[in-house]
Amino acid sequence: TERVEITLDAAKLPAADRARLADRAQPMAGAIASGLPLWRSFDPREVLHDTLAALGNAGADVGDTAIVNFDLLEVDVASDERARLEKLGFVRAVQSPTMGTPSGTLDSEGLETIGSDVANAAGLTGAGVKVAVIDSEWQSLTAAIGSGDLPGIPVNMQFKVGTLGGVTANSAANGFGQREHGTAAAEVVHEVAPDATLLLYRLVYDGTGFVSAAAIKAAIRHATDQGAKVILVPVHFLKTMSDPKGLTAGGTNPFTDDIDYAKA
Repeated sequence: TERVEITLDAAKLPAADRARLADRAQPMAGAIASGLPLWRSFDPREVLHDTLAALGNAGADVGDTAIVNFDLLEVDVASDERARLEKLGFVRAVQSPTMGTPSGTLDSEGLETIGSDVANAAGLTGAGVKVAVIDSEWQSLTAAIGSGDLPGIPVNMQFKVGTLGGVTANSAANGFGQREHGTAAAEVVHEVAPDATLLLYRLVYDGTGFVSAAAIKAAIRHATDQGAKVILVPVHFLKTMSDPKGLTAGGTNPFTDDIDYAKA
């Protein structure tokens, strides 16, 4: 088997799925235009019910190991079945998963440069705001909490985002990855907004630091459903982020749909 990323063509999905996708898009657009929050969430497995059935019949494993988004999926498939998937009318592309890497080194020193101390003195401390940090590198997290560089973060506010499945709750992040990248990102957020509530998302990667676009998409939507008002994803996707057009519009940026959902 091989792990593949499947980009969907929204205009060619089975009729019932197209209708459900439109039912999702309309209230999202209304919420963004009016500023009134979206009052419901959407399950991609329900919206893409017929699409997933067709993919399964063509050899894709769309069970628990699949990461299912509204415009892009990541699944296992037997190598000799890949051609069958490519022939499905609603499949735009089948390729190796789009990967990103953590964005360099983070340093929380010198925050006076951005004036966070002035904001804090004015009472802008992030109180009542949930901030999600989505990263793959969580070394020294427990030590940072113990030293007071981070507040206590209950395990029920820590999540695993697997390359073989969706989001798993109550999954401690400490010690995963090879660096302190995510830990440092959380420290920066805490120093800028000391009263904000932190949600931590641990991206599972292949040991070389690479994480998939499909996993991050799922994490963005999950964090939104948990009430996050700020979502930090300090990861490079240079090939895709240079294109403002989303997948459903024929572009290469896989994140626009999930950002729209978060905004809505």
